[in-house]
Amino acid sequence: MLVKNATVVPSTRLMCSTVEMDVRTVEATVREWVEYTLRSAPAEGHLFDTLMDRFARILITEALNITEGNRSHTAKLIGLSRPTLLSKLEKYQIQLKTKVREDEEP
Repeated sequence: MLVKNATVVPSTRLMCSTVEMDVRTVEATVREWVEYTLRSAPAEGHLFDTLMDRFARILITEALNITEGNRSHTAKLIGLSRPTLLSKLEKYQIQLKTKVREDEEP
């Protein structure tokens, strides 16, 4: 249950490259980015949609990297249906590069 103005303290830690990062550190960094963006944004606009789209694009591209471009696994990992993922790939103009491996001769 969430309580208004209560602090949520995650018990997990994130791995960022080879450096272990505390979730609170990541959250603080995201908060700073959001605050900077809010303060430097024009008074009117679609800031919510812009920020959410940026975050969604990052989330999808990182999930694709982790799953080595497997769209079905990516959709499952981030909790989307495969068709929804495909529409977001199109919306955010995310292009996948495929690799063709030639089998070595025996």
